Amino acid sequence: MEVFRLKDFFSYLNQAVIRRLPRTDLEERGFSNNIGSDGDQWRTYLEHASDLIFTLDITGNITWVNQAMVSLLGYSAEKLIGRNLMEVVAPEDVTFLASSFRRIFSGEEIDRLQFEVVSRDNTRTLLEMRGGSFPGSRETIESLFIARDLTERVEIEGRLREINQTFQSLVNGSPLPICILDTQGIVRMWNPAAELAFGWGSQEIIGARLPNIPTEEYEAFSTMFTRMRGGESYYGLDTRLLKRDGTIINVSLSSAPIRDSEENIQSIMVLAEDITQRKRMEQAEREQRLLAEALRDTAVALNSTLEFSELLDKILINISNVVPHDSANIMLVEDGIAYIARIRGFGEKQSNQPEEPLRLVIGDTPNLYQMSVSGQPLIISDVNIYTWWQSSAEQAVIRSYAGAPIRVKGKTVGFLNLESNTPAFYTNLHAERLQTFAEQAALAIENTRLYEEVQKLAVTDHVTEVLNRRGVVELGELELERARRYEHSLSAIMLDLDNFKLVNDAHGHLTGDLVLKGIASRLCSEVRKIDIFGRFGGDEFIIILPEIKLREAKKAAKRLQKSLSEKPIKTEQGEFTITATAGVAQMTKTTKDVKDLIDKADKNMYKAKKLALESLQEEN
Repeated sequence: MEVFRLKDFFSYLNQAVIRRLPRTDLEERGFSNNIGSDGDQWRTYLEHASDLIFTLDITGNITWVNQAMVSLLGYSAEKLIGRNLMEVVAPEDVTFLASSFRRIFSGEEIDRLQFEVVSRDNTRTLLEMRGGSFPGSRETIESLFIARDLTERVEIEGRLREINQTFQSLVNGSPLPICILDTQGIVRMWNPAAELAFGWGSQEIIGARLPNIPTEEYEAFSTMFTRMRGGESYYGLDTRLLKRDGTIINVSLSSAPIRDSEENIQSIMVLAEDITQRKRMEQAEREQRLLAEALRDTAVALNSTLEFSELLDKILINISNVVPHDSANIMLVEDGIAYIARIRGFGEKQSNQPEEPLRLVIGDTPNLYQMSVSGQPLIISDVNIYTWWQSSAEQAVIRSYAGAPIRVKGKTVGFLNLESNTPAFYTNLHAERLQTFAEQAALAIENTRLYEEVQKLAVTDHVTEVLNRRGVVELGELELERARRYEHSLSAIMLDLDNFKLVNDAHGHLTGDLVLKGIASRLCSEVRKIDIFGRFGGDEFIIILPEIKLREAKKAAKRLQKSLSEKPIKTEQGEFTITATAGVAQMTKTTKDVKDLIDKADKNMYKAKKLALESLQEEN
């Protein structure tokens, strides 16, 4: 594209396209505010933008494409220019896209037009495109388009739909009436239990304000709702509500704000519990609340601990709040053998680990075998009538049993076993609650096991006793995925020791190893506990910094350089003053993986080393 043509559509890009796109790459680069009419600057921004930018003539032939378009389609720019766009459009999208282009060429602008393109390797990519006709000053650029790859967004939207469906299933399956209100007090969700309790169907109440607030309670509800919008939660607030037939019932309300990723309150969830027969139903209601709390605590444990033994303890502690029992244990499965990993109970005795763990062959143990095959919980009203039941002298007091399999991806990895000293103690309700809890435990166990497997891969460097390259990459990949999932920052620092070869040449590699170990110890004392630090190879060290942006990472790099240079490393062979050159990089949307992030930091380190060398030569 000629320079004068780039100048000509500046105003169009700024007013007709860029301002209509939600934070495009061009906006993030300051495209519309910082660029004047200089053609070279325009060319640089257009060619290297991550958004796909291209122009078409009135026949639909491509007249110019940027590098992002070339990379996506797999053809060179020379192969694409002059080619009709419809040749790379999915066949099923050609007709409606051609119709859209006819509207564009007649002067209309398009907004969020979606279609698929087919790359050279037959990969299909869904794009969202905007653009319109643009008249140039010396010749006509018939149309200009900016497009974005929607693949990642579609995947994210799909996951969000799954999460939303799961949330709706939990709400709709709740035995307690639940409604979700927006910040204006409009009902957005009304579950079947609420329909049954109050008489209004979801179709007639969603989109309206709550109709079941008595006049005399309205002021108190208004004050309470204002405080809810401010972030307050309510638990067990006794009040009164109307049913559709005019009956007033006593209820206990609980509420909690639902926040978005930026901690802004989007809506408020309210649970209502009928307490008219409170005394008679007190125990049942207490168990319901404890179930919700225990499940919540298990979810918190899933996110708060990756220590397997700690997780098992939390599971046993929480299960006591869900299903009553005299003793409980968690069995884990290895090669068809179930063994007790954690146990609580048996009178006054409590133990995290039995002295001689009971080991059972699943195929030879009917209760475990049945749960393993069916995937369902099991209740035994009286263990004394089962001749195959195995118990120690200490367990002789056990009379009834409830168990549930812990399953991960359709495979039984363990069992939750509860025992009571009372015959016929457990009911189907207990079994359902135990199964729900076992499902939560399965998620937590799988998460911690995956984490421990990664930890085993993160072996240490034999010289410095810090992580080696493999360890840094494995743990760094987890941090990068976490940063992407929660849209947090992640940076990396590559430190290269200056002229370290002279130490080895002058004093030998054994002394060099001692110096490296001292350097690693020094750097370890300077980095945070959450940082991932290791020896990347030779005289290079790498630090992965979660939750740190580029500016803070540069400050950290300077602090580490200063820590090395200001105080010598002491060894038996003497003291060594060491300096280092640093390269810093930050994860972006285009960062492929942690190796890519490290590679960028490494390249920046070599740039810094080159600049330092050139500066030294100039001084000399």
